[in-house]
Amino acid sequence: MQDDTKFKHVSDSVFLALQVVLTLCGVVIFLVALWGNILVLRMILQRQRASVTRNFLFNLSLTDVLSVITCLPITITQEIWALDFMVNPFSCKFNSFIQCVTVISTAFTHVVISIDRFALVFRPLRWRSVLNLKRGKMLIATVWFMGLAFATPFAVSNVYDDTKGTCVEIWGKEVATAFSYLLLTIQYIIPLLLITCSYLAIVNRVFSHRVPGEGDVCRDKRMARSKRKVSDEPIKETEFQLTTITSNHSFELPFHFSNAIKI
Repeated sequence: MQDDTKFKHVSDSVFLALQVVLTLCGVVIFLVALWGNILVLRMILQRQRASVTRNFLFNLSLTDVLSVITCLPITITQEIWALDFMVNPFSCKFNSFIQCVTVISTAFTHVVISIDRFALVFRPLRWRSVLNLKRGKMLIATVWFMGLAFATPFAVSNVYDDTKGTCVEIWGKEVATAFSYLLLTIQYIIPLLLITCSYLAIVNRVFSHRVPGEGDVCRDKRMARSKRKVSDEPIKETEFQLTTITSNHSFELPFHFSNAIKI
């Protein structure tokens, strides 16, 4: 009996320590992500000349800020500490809705940026004539519209249970499971595949590209430099964005994995 009590005490202590560690990690991520994205937003707003790439990066930082503000506090209070003091009829519908909007918008913005990088490296002059500022803004609006569309079922299906004081889903288990798998595919798997393919092609292009023909080595080098001048800036930006996207998907992987297990 004493051994069982001692074991339970140790287990509770370990669990509490784990909660504290996860909370501290969440707070650090919250502060770093919030401050970093605010700096990016400020830097972009201070630039006088607008561009398609800057609009994409602005939208990405904006979705990241909204995602950090709406997702992390709820995850810490409800998932880690199991506190339900923030649960009410409004939060039941709004929390899941806004989380889904920001996560999908962030994922789709990453996809748009990766495709933009791909096109700028392979067809820089032609691509900028196709994707101008107006079409870029329309593409950003489409990203937000798709996020709102996929998040709407949460606002409809989530209701507040007065007797239990918790949120419940009014749709059946089969529908909920199918929709969860659909979101997992749309939010994570498809964007990850598209982004990976785009950046692998970019890396292959950068490191394996050669100017056709043999003969004058100096001439070939001049041709290569002149041909790459247009795409030098996109390549440098690609390195930064690849690091950002890799970090983002690494942080999201445990979240999506845990959701898949719950299904």
